[in-house]
Amino acid sequence: MSVSNQAQGRMGEAVALQEEVLEKWKQIFGVERPSTLKLVSNLTSTYRDQGRMAEAAALQEVLEKHRWILVAEHPDTLRSMNNLSHIRRSGQDG
Repeated sequence: MSVSNQAQGRMGEAVALQEEVLEKWKQIFGVERPSTLKLVSNLTSTYRDQGRMAEAAALQEVLEKHRWILVAEHPDTLRSMNNLSHIRRSGQDG
C-alpha cells in the first residue's frame, strides 16, 4: 500500500516531535529513569517501523540500561528485547 506524500510528511513531523520530546525528557528527568527508557524504546520501534534500522540499532542501548535499571523480567525490558530482536532479524544492526 502506497503512502501519500502528505502522510509521509506528517510521519516525519511526528518522528521529529518524538525525538524532541525524548531529548527534553532526558534533560529534565535524566537518562536512567524507566519513563525515559520507555521513550527511547518507543523511538527505536518507530525507527524500525520506518525501516531506519541503523538508527534503531544505535538506540538499542536501551536494552542494556533496562537490564541494569529494571529487573530482567520487567515488561519494559522484555519489550525492548523484542524490539531488538526485530532489528537483528532484519540483519541491519550494524
